[in-house]
Amino acid sequence: MKLNKTDKITELNKLSDKISLLENRGLHSVTIKEIETLSQNCAAAFKDLSIAKNKHLHRNIVQVYTRVASFLSSWLAEQRNKVTIELLLCLAMQKNNIQEILLLSGFSGNEHLMAMLASDIVDGEKSFANGGLILSLALLNLDQITEEMLQVAISLSDEVKVPLFMGWLNQVSTFTAQGEKNRETVIRHADFLTKVTPDYQMIQCFINAWMLCSYAVFPAKHTLKKYLNQMVRNFLIAEGMSDNGTQYQLNARPKMVVVHERFKPGHAMHRCYAPYIEQLAEYFDLVFIGEKEHIDASYSMAQKTIVLDTNEQSLTDITKIIKAENADIIFYPSLGMSHYTICLANLRLAPVQIMAGGHPATSFSSCIDYIFLFFLEELTSKLVSEKIVTVDNIVFKQEPHPKLKLSTISREYPQGNKFKIAINATSMKINGDFIEACKSISGSAKKKVEYHFFPALTGNAYDSFTRLIENELPGSVVHQSSGYSRFLEALSKCDMSIVPFPFGNTNSTIDALMLHMPVVSMSSAEIAGLTDKAILRTVGLEHCTVVDSVQAYIEKCVQIVNNQAEYEYVHDQVVAIDAKNSLIRKAGEQDDCFSQFARMFALTYDYHLQIQASPARVIDYKNISGARLYRDSL
Repeated sequence: MKLNKTDKITELNKLSDKISLLENRGLHSVTIKEIETLSQNCAAAFKDLSIAKNKHLHRNIVQVYTRVASFLSSWLAEQRNKVTIELLLCLAMQKNNIQEILLLSGFSGNEHLMAMLASDIVDGEKSFANGGLILSLALLNLDQITEEMLQVAISLSDEVKVPLFMGWLNQVSTFTAQGEKNRETVIRHADFLTKVTPDYQMIQCFINAWMLCSYAVFPAKHTLKKYLNQMVRNFLIAEGMSDNGTQYQLNARPKMVVVHERFKPGHAMHRCYAPYIEQLAEYFDLVFIGEKEHIDASYSMAQKTIVLDTNEQSLTDITKIIKAENADIIFYPSLGMSHYTICLANLRLAPVQIMAGGHPATSFSSCIDYIFLFFLEELTSKLVSEKIVTVDNIVFKQEPHPKLKLSTISREYPQGNKFKIAINATSMKINGDFIEACKSISGSAKKKVEYHFFPALTGNAYDSFTRLIENELPGSVVHQSSGYSRFLEALSKCDMSIVPFPFGNTNSTIDALMLHMPVVSMSSAEIAGLTDKAILRTVGLEHCTVVDSVQAYIEKCVQIVNNQAEYEYVHDQVVAIDAKNSLIRKAGEQDDCFSQFARMFALTYDYHLQIQASPARVIDYKNISGARLYRDSL
């Protein structure tokens, strides 16, 4: 429900009244729980109340942010000499909210708070007593903390490091090269987390980090998942949850439970995987499971769909539901977007468990046997914990977005002094190294480069991201999340799309190609770095705009911006491949790639024991496609 101006002012006044009540009681009587609630209330109030979108309320909104920031700062300064683990855990779980409050307030950040926490000035530098130092570590983000302070944090006790690391690992994006370097340092020193047995609230917070580490730059980032998986196992054991214990046996028609994190029409997962999953019904009795917000209950491709309410059902309840199905095989099309799925993936709930690259990253869970990939490079198998199953040279096709409508597109090299570059990627894909590359592109371009970000954000998250991007890349345009048609309209006004590295895009690249935009991407051996290369290879554009190093990426972008002939060459190549027809599945269209996907799953199940006994890390369809299925022998 959209709020009108009066309703919005009412919401702001309610928040102001809550602050007044706390102020009137005095700082000393305010509890940690009340601070947590204030942070949550503020996040809820501003979730859909963006400063940028409500310019007529700019002053009102900033005033409330500033009141909250002022109160929080005064209260936190009072805690310098009484820092507790409870307080640090609260700050870790509310860190992103508190960062946004401080940034969007009249203080424009936390520098004033750092001054309040400093106990003295020595040789012109801030000096912190122990309590003030630890609070500062808890409140500074990866882009702000110095290497020296980070080393101090690493030397602290594990009990104190747990909330500090939680706060840093839950940072969605980094905006500086130093911030990305700090993220690497934190991950490298996170092995102590294997000794932690958390409660479910802490698990939920750390599971965000399980997914977010995938977007880090350094190659060994997924080692964090090893540590977090062990932490999850500690929690599961403490809560009495255990593996199923069902033994593997051949079955002419195995039961497959498909655990969907996201599978509604229009979502990237549905667009990418629906035509493939549909074919699994040829070989398996399908049971779909998913949260009510993220799945439809009416899929004809499944014999049964179980809709979860994770607000009402505990993880123990969900585990019992899955165990009751006595599945022969469990399939996770993606892992990383829901808290409960990552917990489930650390249990053996079926004899055979397989994931796909919906979130293109390895699980590092000993309970996941296989990962299905549409594409791989020679080194990919060394970067994942699972055995890889793949269909060689599969033609990548996806479901059309329900609101996909394209008119005739005419695109020319921009004749003016401005060149608009689109970065149509969610916020977590942005990192300090990528932003440095953008600065280099701007610095070498003969035209004024205007970056257009499409981070899929609204409200306070959008305002905060915009402020941080403007600090690093002045003059950039950040677009708020909108419907698909409006998004395509805004994207079409840009001249080129560049793919963030190292994580890459999938659907966003196809969107840009359908709009006849040149797309530049950088490949790597890891899964997330191969998606765009695979798409561009499918349509014959790999030679055109795929590079393999940061320097080559910068040079390719500059070449297209500066050279009209190069721009027109790439553009003509994009037009020629007709992305809408070559990459989008037509209604009722069947393709060998869909049936091969399903048969590969059936073969993997039937020959599971032999595959697991084999030293081979990659099982390619072309090598086993002639094998006989168990059902055909009956």
